Amino acid sequence: MVKEFAAHNNTVQIKRLLKVLGQDFATSQNPHTRKGGLIGLAAIAVGLGKDTGQYIEDLIHPILACFNDYDLRVRYYACESLYNVVKVARGAVLPQFTDIFAALSKLACDTEQNIKNATELLDRLMKVAEEFLMLYYSHKIFKILVQDTVS
Repeated sequence: MVKEFAAHNNTVQIKRLLKVLGQDFATSQNPHTRKGGLIGLAAIAVGLGKDTGQYIEDLIHPILACFNDYDLRVRYYACESLYNVVKVARGAVLPQFTDIFAALSKLACDTEQNIKNATELLDRLMKVAEEFLMLYYSHKIFKILVQDTVS
């Protein structure tokens, strides 16, 4: 469904899905519903693919809010969901870096070992995203310098 909406540039429907999953599901009183919302947000990111960057705030903020959940399974799903979003979005998440870093810092001290492990994986992926963006901009700067030298 998301791929179809993206193919037809139907941002209204994508935003509606993000709102339902991010606001209604991810903030539900029921922990199973919150986990479903988190899985759904990650699935939207995967479905959007290269277009994920357009919706990065709507994807990331509900996930980060669940990093503070009292239910350890919800916290784990939040970490896993953010991992999947970051994996698809790559450098597009860097404007949200401060919020992600703050949430990861808190989650790194979690008492549950599975959550700590998931946090470490996400931390490594964030470093890769940062390196990817730095390489991308280095390449662009190099091309500009070469053009200026030749001109």
